Amino acid sequence: MELEPGVEFPDLVVIGIYFLIILSVGLWSSKRTSGQGVSSYFLASRNMHFLPVSIAIFLKVEISHVVMIFFIVIAKVGASLFASNIGSEHFIGLAGSGAASGIAIACFELHAMFTMVVLGWIFVPVYRASGVFTMPEYLRKRYGGQRIRIYISCLALMLYVFVKVSADLYAGSIFMDQAFGFKQWYISVLVLLLIAGIFTIAGGLSAVIWTDSVQALIMTCGDPPSDAMHLFRSAVPGKADIPWTGVVFGLPVSAVWYWCTDQVIVQRVLASRNMTHAKAGCMVSAYLKFLPLFLLVLPGMAARILYPNQVGCADPETCEKFCGNRQGCWNIAYPYLVIKLLPAGLRGVMLAVMMAAIMSSLTSIFNSASTVFTIDIWKRFRKGCSEAEQLFVGKVFVVLLVFLSVVWIPVIINTKGSQLFHYMQSVTSFLAPPICAIYVLAIFVPRGAFTGLMVGLAVGLVRFGLEFAYKAPYCGSGLSDTRPDFVKIFVGKVHFLHFGLGLFLLVATVAVIVSLLTKPVDPACVRNTTLSVLDDVLQVKASETQDDRFGITLQLHRLTFWSRHSPAIRLELDDESAEAKETTESV
Repeated sequence: MELEPGVEFPDLVVIGIYFLIILSVGLWSSKRTSGQGVSSYFLASRNMHFLPVSIAIFLKVEISHVVMIFFIVIAKVGASLFASNIGSEHFIGLAGSGAASGIAIACFELHAMFTMVVLGWIFVPVYRASGVFTMPEYLRKRYGGQRIRIYISCLALMLYVFVKVSADLYAGSIFMDQAFGFKQWYISVLVLLLIAGIFTIAGGLSAVIWTDSVQALIMTCGDPPSDAMHLFRSAVPGKADIPWTGVVFGLPVSAVWYWCTDQVIVQRVLASRNMTHAKAGCMVSAYLKFLPLFLLVLPGMAARILYPNQVGCADPETCEKFCGNRQGCWNIAYPYLVIKLLPAGLRGVMLAVMMAAIMSSLTSIFNSASTVFTIDIWKRFRKGCSEAEQLFVGKVFVVLLVFLSVVWIPVIINTKGSQLFHYMQSVTSFLAPPICAIYVLAIFVPRGAFTGLMVGLAVGLVRFGLEFAYKAPYCGSGLSDTRPDFVKIFVGKVHFLHFGLGLFLLVATVAVIVSLLTKPVDPACVRNTTLSVLDDVLQVKASETQDDRFGITLQLHRLTFWSRHSPAIRLELDDESAEAKETTESV
C-alpha cells in the first residue's frame, strides 16, 4: 500500500499520555471495586450518580462546545451511554459511509435522540421495577419460562460477535494501519485487546463507566455521485443507499432494539442511583447524539472531496494499491483526513480520540456480554454457584468472546469491507427485529408468546445466510451478477431497513395470534413487568429524594423555558383591567 504512517514524536507523546490517563482511571476504579460481589461487578452496585469532573477541561475547549461538555462533566451515566455507543465503527464506518453516500447516513445518529427518551420514560421504569440484572432475565420474569431467557441470551451474544466486537476490532485495525503502519490486522487487534481487557476483566462495570466518562470528554473536546449531498433520495429498491421509507418506518425497529433492549446500553441506565438520574442520563446522551453529524459524517464527506483519487477511488486496482481493499477505500476517510491535514501534536490528539472510541466500545461490550452469559446461561445450569465462581466465569467468557470475534473478522473483510457501517446495520436488521418485537409486546401487552421469536429467527437467519452465501459483484469488478433470481429479489431489491420492518411486523403478528389462542400468562408474571401495572411500584422512596437537586433544577429550567416561549396570552398580575376582562369572559 502507498500510504505511510504519518505519526511523529509529538503525536506519540500525546497518545502515550492518553493511555496513561485511561489506564490510571481504569486501574483506580478496579481497585475500588476489588473484593466486592456480583452486583458491584456487573451493575456497579446500582450507585452511579452525577458527579462533577475537573473543570480544567474547559481551558482547551471552544466556546461552541461548552454546553455539551457541561452535560458530560455532570453525568457519568449519560457520558457512558454516549461513549459506549460511539466506537471505532463510527469513526471508520460512519465517516466512510458519509464519504460514500452523503449526509443521509446521519439519520442513524439523529434518530437516537428520540429513542433515548423512549428508553428513559417507558422502558427503564419497567426494568427497574422488575429488579433485573439483564434483559433476558426480564423476559424470563415477564413470560415465566426459561426457554425465552436462554434464547434471547444466545441471540444477544451472537449479535455481539457478528456486529459489535468483530466490527470494532476490524475498524480499530484499519485505524492502527493508517496511523502506525501495522500491515497485518491481527497485530492491531492484539494491541487493542490487551489494553481493553486489563480494566474490563479486573474492575467490572464501575471501571468501564469511569473510563467511558473520561473518554467521552476526549471524544467531544476537539473540534461523490451527483446526489451525494441530497438528504432525500430515491426509494427505488436496489438504488437508494438509505430509502426514506426505511428511515421512517424501518429504522425505529433497529433503534428500539439497540437503545431500549440491548444489554450494553440498558446496563448503564440500570446502574444509576434512581429514576431521576436514569432519565437525566438518557437526556444527556440524547443531546450528545447531535455531535456525530458534525464530528464524523461531514469530515467523511470532506475527505471524499479533498482526496477523490484516494478515499474516493473507483478503480479496483487503484483501491487495492492504496488501501488494500478492491471494493473501495471509504473506511479510511477519517484517519486519512486526520493524518494529512492536522499538524504534529494535534494529530496525536485526534488519534487519541479515535483510540478512546475503540477502548470505550470494546470494554462496554465485554462487560455486558459477560453479564448476560454469567447471569442468564451459566447460573441456569449451575444454580448453586458461588459469587466467586460467577465472577471467574464472566472473565473467562470475555476471552472466548474475543476469540470468536477475531475469527469472524476475515468474513467482514471479504464481504462488505468497503462500507463497515452498512454491514453492521444490515446484520442488525436481519437478527434484531424479533427481539425488538417481543420486548415491545412485553412492555405494552399483558399477553405474549414465545413462538414469534422462533419464526423471526428462522426468517432472519435465511436472509443473513443468503447475504453472505451469494455475494453481489462490487462496482468496477467487471463481473456479472450470477446470483439466482430469488436471491436478487429477496436480497438485492429488498433494502435491509424494509426487511427489518417486515420481520418486526411478522413476529409481532405471530406472537399476538398465538397468545390469543393459548393460555394467558400467569398474572404474577405481569406484575411489575408491564407498563400498565407500575403505578404503585414506582412511588418515590424517601431515600431516593436525596441528592436530586440536579433533577429539580432541570425541571425548573424546563418550566422557565415553557413559560418564556408559551404562546398563551400573558396577563399582568397587577393589571386590574386585565383581571376584570378575564372575569367577565369567564362569566
